[in-house]
Amino acid sequence: MIGKLGLRRILPILFTLLHVSLLIYREHRQTRAFRARQEVYHLAAFQEDAGPAWTPDPRLLTPAQKIALLLNLPSLVLGIPVATTFRRGRDLGLLYAALPFVPIIWYGIGRWIDSMLGYVRQRWRLPRSLSGFLATLSMGWLVLSASTLTPINHHRSPDTYWTGTALIFWSGLSLAMSLSSFYRRPRQLP
Repeated sequence: MIGKLGLRRILPILFTLLHVSLLIYREHRQTRAFRARQEVYHLAAFQEDAGPAWTPDPRLLTPAQKIALLLNLPSLVLGIPVATTFRRGRDLGLLYAALPFVPIIWYGIGRWIDSMLGYVRQRWRLPRSLSGFLATLSMGWLVLSASTLTPINHHRSPDTYWTGTALIFWSGLSLAMSLSSFYRRPRQLP
């Protein structure tokens, strides 16, 4: 069945639905938390003459954001210019801006897996120098990503491990994709 449908069709649909469900879950949870915070703020403001000075604490990532980050990091990176243009860079705006890029990214991954399994007749071909450059770049990102999880990194927060894990996963996948393109093609002699 997977051979007939192909992962290039299944993965974009599956991960787009997952991303949308994470957005809906996060939106529902955020509106409940906002209403609760607003009530507490008004109660404190009415107790004293002047309202208290409110400074927002840095918020940790919600579980929905962590899962979306881990599964769709390239889509989130591609959505940054769109989010800063239209939604002024808010975290919810970034998740919405990444939505159009989710099926594109996962189609490419599904097509790569299908070509490795032999479900696709013609593979996408990159020039050997470009695939070597991408492999080198991916290896550098993998080393930097792994260093975020080591004790050398003293700027750790609870979100550092989620971000580091996502970076390791995606840079490793990028390295595998670029190396498979680099080594599967026979060298052409001039």
